[in-house]
Amino acid sequence: MQRIRLILPFIAVLLLAAGCLWLVLRTGSVPEPPPLTRAETAAPTLPAASAEPDWGDWTPAAATPAPASAQDSPVPTAEPEGHAVVGRVFDERGAPIAGAELYINRQQLETGEAADAITGADGRFLLQDPPPQGFRLSAYHEAHPPGYEVVPSNFPPSQELRIVLPDGGAVAGRVTVGGSPLGDAHVTLGPVGGQYRKVGTDGQGRYRIGGIAPGRYDIMARYTSGGTNVLERHSSRQVEISIGRTTTQDFNLYGGAAILRGRIRVGDGPAERSRINGVVTVPDGEREIFNLEVVGGDYALNELPPGRLSFNVHVLEYAGQHQNGLSPYAGNTDNLRRSESFEIQSGQVYERDFEFFPAVGIRGTVQGIRADERASVLVLEGYREINSWTMDTFLTLAAQKIRSQRVGSGTFIVNDLPPSDYTVLAYIEPRDVTMDPEAVLASLRVDMLYIALGPGEMQELALDLR
Repeated sequence: MQRIRLILPFIAVLLLAAGCLWLVLRTGSVPEPPPLTRAETAAPTLPAASAEPDWGDWTPAAATPAPASAQDSPVPTAEPEGHAVVGRVFDERGAPIAGAELYINRQQLETGEAADAITGADGRFLLQDPPPQGFRLSAYHEAHPPGYEVVPSNFPPSQELRIVLPDGGAVAGRVTVGGSPLGDAHVTLGPVGGQYRKVGTDGQGRYRIGGIAPGRYDIMARYTSGGTNVLERHSSRQVEISIGRTTTQDFNLYGGAAILRGRIRVGDGPAERSRINGVVTVPDGEREIFNLEVVGGDYALNELPPGRLSFNVHVLEYAGQHQNGLSPYAGNTDNLRRSESFEIQSGQVYERDFEFFPAVGIRGTVQGIRADERASVLVLEGYREINSWTMDTFLTLAAQKIRSQRVGSGTFIVNDLPPSDYTVLAYIEPRDVTMDPEAVLASLRVDMLYIALGPGEMQELALDLR
């Protein structure tokens, strides 16, 4: 009995093994293990790939701290929402440029509008909601000439735009008058990349313009004085700019001691407003240019350098001008202009008075204009005698006119005529310019008057086309 108890476990194991062997032989397969859980089937997490584009063997230089405006600019830290363009601005050596301003429209610079984006300390920028069509994105920085890239309409939002600004040079110097610094002068250089660069001088008359592409440029210093008569002085030069160099260009405006002064009169009284503009060519060939706005007739140009002085006097307004019904700006006639040129010496005072005749004019009416017709008035200088009308005669008179005006509501006024003899012709305009010349001439209605205008005279005329 004891032996039977010892043998029973072995028998049970043999029976279990036999059962498993029978099951395999019958099904031909091994039972699958139970399914794994979701956590056990998940793929291992890999580190995220860098979004930095491949720049080849270039290694960016260490970024310098950005100005406040650049640090406050939006720099993308995640995928931007909506349509956007992301990118970076570099110099030619591959270093990122902080504080570069980006514009979709270059005219924003001229109007003073804010930039569309500003780069951060690492040169990155985010341009949110750009135009859906392709556009040109320009980058500007005070230490570099401008650069740009064309952004196509299908530009991938995940791709980074790269703009490289070239290296340039600079120009700096001082602006003085007779050796004294000018703290409120302006210096203009250009055009640089289609734009003029303008800066003001500091209290010591110093200025500096950087980020200029190599080449030869015009540069001008300008100064405007206040007071009753506003004097604008400016001096022009040419300057050569080289990469990596600061070119020195100083300006000494009117360092001489010559004086030009006098009075401008129109008829019996002073000119209310005039302009004197001209140039002094100094012995070394440089040119000092000036513009003087004169109020009240008396004028003075001080501290002129020695050289050849050439200038124009131009009357803009005078007493009685408005009483005659003339235009507020009477400066379109030769009788209100005068030019002079002579040599001046340092330390000398030159007196020049200018007297002008008032501008004159004609006004009047034209009768006989039908509702469906248009009429014009031609003014010709001198007496014109017309014995017979032909098309050639009419076309010759039209080509020789000094003034013309279309008649509205049957009245006309022609301003700013110098004293002289005139022929005034009124005519009906052809309805169809493609008409046969003989037909045009047959339908032509003309009236002519001859007048003599004296200084300050306004004549009333009446012409009849019936």
